[in-house]
Amino acid sequence: MVVGRGGSIQEDRIPRDRAGPQRGGIRKVRTIGGHLYACSGNRGLGRREAEGVWVSLREGIAPKSGGFDDFDAFENGEIYTVGEGGLVHRRDRKGTWTKLNFPADYCLTAVCCAGDGFAYISTSGGSLFRGLEHRWHEIRRGSDWHSVRQGEMPPLPSERFHDLVWHHGRVYGYTGAALFEIAGGEVRPAEVPADVALCSEHLYASAGHLLVASQRGAAYHDGSAWRVLFLRD
Repeated sequence: MVVGRGGSIQEDRIPRDRAGPQRGGIRKVRTIGGHLYACSGNRGLGRREAEGVWVSLREGIAPKSGGFDDFDAFENGEIYTVGEGGLVHRRDRKGTWTKLNFPADYCLTAVCCAGDGFAYISTSGGSLFRGLEHRWHEIRRGSDWHSVRQGEMPPLPSERFHDLVWHHGRVYGYTGAALFEIAGGEVRPAEVPADVALCSEHLYASAGHLLVASQRGAAYHDGSAWRVLFLRD
């Protein structure tokens, strides 16, 4: 069920099949180029073509275990997906999938195909990489799963980036503790009003606006200023 200012719409479930579009639990939903996309466990990826009509985009990818935890696309239609074990895949405009070489085998939690021409990928321990195809550079080091192999405690959930989005010339990400901005290869806390900081658990960027939302409230940035939509006590 989707409810908006124009009314409500109820559609059938996304088709679930070995060939896709849905092959497991839904991990992330994005709007790209005016279409709704969804990724799922077991490497499922689908695009909504019309009301109740979904197509699978996974043809040509190896049917191995593990799912897509996030995905994004550049304006030219190239899609990047990330998931368990440091797996990064790229789907070009012709629909051909390529498994990319990535410098770490961590669980990857978020990806942003940014307007500066780079893809940004975060790990479960808060590390952040910037690059394209087979070339990647670590710009933020976190406490990743190597500590688990050494018998230490796993990284806290608050260290990982939940969402990565491009807005107003930079990447924004939220770790569970603070909202960060990434520009010029540098990662720093974003300077936002206290009310906005309370809302910054989930991020969505579109049409020059950045929306942040949580159980505490919601706010948006219109390219020049922050505006709070609502706050809960």
